[in-house]
Amino acid sequence: MAYLDLKLGYGCNNNCIHCVVSDQRAAARLKRGNEDRSTAECKKELLDSLSRGIKQVTFTGGEPTIRPDFLKLLEFAENRGFYLTLQSNGRMFSYPPLAKAASRHVGRFVIALHGPCAEIHDRTTRMKGSYYQTALGIKNLVSAGSFVLGKIVITRLNYRRLKETAGQLMLLGAAGVNIAFPHANGAAGSNFDAVVPRYCGVMPYVRGVIRFVEKRNLSRGVPFSLELEAIPLCLLAGREKYASDFNNAAGQYSELKQLDIAPKDWRKARKEIKRKFPFCAGCRYNALCEGVWAEYPQRRGAGEFGPVR
Repeated sequence: MAYLDLKLGYGCNNNCIHCVVSDQRAAARLKRGNEDRSTAECKKELLDSLSRGIKQVTFTGGEPTIRPDFLKLLEFAENRGFYLTLQSNGRMFSYPPLAKAASRHVGRFVIALHGPCAEIHDRTTRMKGSYYQTALGIKNLVSAGSFVLGKIVITRLNYRRLKETAGQLMLLGAAGVNIAFPHANGAAGSNFDAVVPRYCGVMPYVRGVIRFVEKRNLSRGVPFSLELEAIPLCLLAGREKYASDFNNAAGQYSELKQLDIAPKDWRKARKEIKRKFPFCAGCRYNALCEGVWAEYPQRRGAGEFGPVR
């Protein structure tokens, strides 16, 4: 199965401290005078992918929901047989009519919640009131019958509260969560030490959220899913099954289309912008593990990692 990851643009109603596309947003403004693809450009990219047999698409940004043509693009894609996933900060779904309308077209929503409370989430997004809008947006989508996954990007602001944030997503009705170590591009790269924590500091809290989810799932009929992204397998000690590397290793073609950049095979491109170490050759997980984002060892070395025999 082939997938399309289509960036509709870079315009956003948040200003996240870890945003990986902030530099691309600035470049788009310089090159084209705006931050987003036109409606015609979006439709052209969809039809091009469809002609090559790609029928699953993820709309990303920026923030897709703030586009005036948002619902029209959802309808256009669905009418041509695409299965739609939407990545969003969820704020616009605090308005029930939009949540209901989008739910008629989208198969899966991935909504970013970066803390269990307004203090942490709003400091992360740098937008006051964003926590309450996102939380209400998730509730509205769930009430409309949608399948919702949460997304947490780990930062120095929130890594000690991963368990509580996952718990909040459970209470809001999400079906699972993806927890991702930050990629130090864009804003995260410009403010590396303020944004990006050390793996050795993060891992006790990652293990805590794993135990929390596993305990919860023992007592519930419907499991809450957990996926850990950009965390190398050597750090997961018996809980490797939660690593996104296992899903990535399935070998499915995933095409990434950014603004004004040639399309990429994201399976290959992701590995090219990650790094592994000489000792990885002796690790039992070497064939599966993708390593870490390249910027991390450039700043902090390889001392936190080691082979699993």
